[in-house]
Parts: sequence; structure tokens; C-alpha cells
Amino acid sequence: MMNTYSKGALLAVMSTALAALALAQDPPSSSQQQDDPTAPSAASSPHQRDTTQQSASESSPTNDADPAASSSPHQRQTTGVRTAKGKTDKEAMLKDCISQQQAQNTTLSAEEAKKACTQQMERVHR
Repeated sequence: MMNTYSKGALLAVMSTALAALALAQDPPSSSQQQDDPTAPSAASSPHQRDTTQQSASESSPTNDADPAASSSPHQRQTTGVRTAKGKTDKEAMLKDCISQQQAQNTTLSAEEAKKACTQQMERVHR
């Protein structure tokens, strides 16, 4: 049988041979990586990679204290949030809201509709 020293030597030789074999392997060339569907670059198109490397420009801060002022016009349009810029705009929004409230609930008085709309506008502008 083999003694302990020869087992240890055989193990050391095999470990060295396997390490040398692992180091001797060449990484795949870039043309092989492009054909590989599991390569990281296969997850996106060249256009996507070029675009994500460009930095986006920051928008400038607003001087308006209203939180809705920081959203873009598209965001306001999408979420349906109207922001009043002056007294006449607020009055127009209130008038529109009262009309909508009364159209939805015909038993609602003008005063009740105005109160509901005023509360709703206060909640939106907090």
C-alpha cells in the first residue's frame, strides 16, 4: 500500500497540474462572446449600452413652494393634478369642481359642493 508521504505527494502533484490547467485556458474572444446568448452583453442592444453611458441632465430647482411645481407638465397631465397659479385660476378650478360635484350628485346644493371642493383643493395643495 501507499504510505502517507506518497499520498501527500500525489495530491500535491495533482493539485498543481489542475491549477496549471485552469490558468492555461484562454478566455473566449469577443466574437465568441457576441454569439453567446448568456453573455452579459447579450442582455442589451449596442444602442442601449451607448445610451446608458451618457449622463442625464438635471433639471433646475424651482422657486415655487408648491410641491406640485416640481413635477413635469406630463406628470401633472397624467395624474390629473391641476395647479392654480393665481386667484383667477383657483376660482376657475373651484367653479369646475363645483360643476363636476353637482353633475355627479344632483341632490347636492351649491354650498355643499363648494365646501367639498374647497376641502379637496386644500388636501391637494398641502
